Amino acid sequence: GADHLPLRLQVLARDTGQPVSLVEIWYRSWDGQGASFQSLVTDQTGICDVGFPDTSKWVEVFTKLDGFADVRLRWQPERGDKIPTTYTLNLARAVPIAGQVVDPDGHPVAGAKVSFSSYCRHSLPPIGQVESFDGLRVETKTDSEGRWQVARRAAETISDLGGYAQHPDFVNSATVLLSREPEAERQLREGSHIFRLGRATTVQGLVVDPNHQPIGGAKVLVGEVHVADKKETTSLADGTFSIKGCASGTSMLTARAPGFAPLTELIEVTSDSPPFT
Repeated sequence: GADHLPLRLQVLARDTGQPVSLVEIWYRSWDGQGASFQSLVTDQTGICDVGFPDTSKWVEVFTKLDGFADVRLRWQPERGDKIPTTYTLNLARAVPIAGQVVDPDGHPVAGAKVSFSSYCRHSLPPIGQVESFDGLRVETKTDSEGRWQVARRAAETISDLGGYAQHPDFVNSATVLLSREPEAERQLREGSHIFRLGRATTVQGLVVDPNHQPIGGAKVLVGEVHVADKKETTSLADGTFSIKGCASGTSMLTARAPGFAPLTELIEVTSDSPPFT
């Protein structure tokens, strides 16, 4: 067969039928061995040409444009799905959610990152159903007043979301799960929701080799690798490191450097912790 299966995607606004340009199209495919990823954008006529390897066992296409609800298209050739050569996607308008991020003392925080994902994940759509609203993670940053707004989710999926705020100088805010907190959903829809970041401390120290010689360029991590509130840095030429935004309490401290075995220690972080070696 051909190297790639061509798909011409036409993106229209559901309410007007007009083409939607500059929609980010993010897609991936899996052939049983590995995945391939690519991103494109629709042109002025709302069209984007996507190609998948003809060995693909499944393919997914995600749309991303503020103002319209994210959509996921999924075909599974291994289940008998046939990838069409043309597909028209009618995007629904999104419901805006908004709020503000503040520090532990209630002051606005500029440049904080706000992230939302679907937490009430539904099972894969039934065979034959191509479209779903299970989109990509939604991320944005706060302005100088600590305010943010995004419009990337359909009205019926807002209650599936969970979100939090983070900033390098602070501990992440608590995660809000809208399926359990209808009041938070109401606040997000009206723009009054507040994410409060936690008070943080700085972890400092020195990375050395077995002969106590400093190691520059070592990767130093406070927290766990796959956790959102981890903090990391690289040691300087003299082996010293300083990591802001760490939570007080028990935590993991890990150092890695080429040519050495990684080391992880359990530490107690306080506002007056001595440097760790």
